Amino acid sequence: VFLVEEQKIVKKVLKIQKTKDKSAAK
Repeated sequence: VFLVEEQKIVKKVLKIQKTKDKSAAK
């Protein structure tokens, strides 16, 4: 259960970082 929760959080963080990078680039 903990592993699944961690994976979900990591994916969310990665998505946020990607969106931030894109907005920053623009």
